[in-house]
Amino acid sequence: MNSIKHQIRRAIVERLNTCPLLQGRIFDTPLQTFDGEQLPLLIMTVEKDQVLEDWTSILMTTLARNALIQLRELALNLTLVAKTSSHAAQELDDLATQMTACLLLDRTLGGLCKTLRFQETTEITAAEEGAKPVCSLALRCLVWYRQVDFMPDRLAI
Repeated sequence: MNSIKHQIRRAIVERLNTCPLLQGRIFDTPLQTFDGEQLPLLIMTVEKDQVLEDWTSILMTTLARNALIQLRELALNLTLVAKTSSHAAQELDDLATQMTACLLLDRTLGGLCKTLRFQETTEITAAEEGAKPVCSLALRCLVWYRQVDFMPDRLAI
């Protein structure tokens, strides 16, 4: 049984794997280390998953007593990482543009969510990762979806 949250994250990874520059370089877990051959890459982490609203529907009352439909907000951090160079800022901007265009082609991710949108971008930062200097650009993506409160793998209409 995969939760809706897990299904959404998998759908995002599958969709982003269609972007030529990121193909096979998308990680759905925080990375402790990576080598220069993997760059550029994208790291997706869950910032939070919260209930925005609960309500009861006639259908849910019929199926299960006291069942609630939840409108949930999933906040994801999508961090692009590239080698530091004189054109790193342009490379990260190009990757971010390609990534957002790819995800916004279908804001419902094939019906898994109500909608998604990008909320903010964190400026490009440079850091030392091992012996290799890297730079990163983080985008915050909000995904709204509905689920039955006691069935995290069940979409609610």
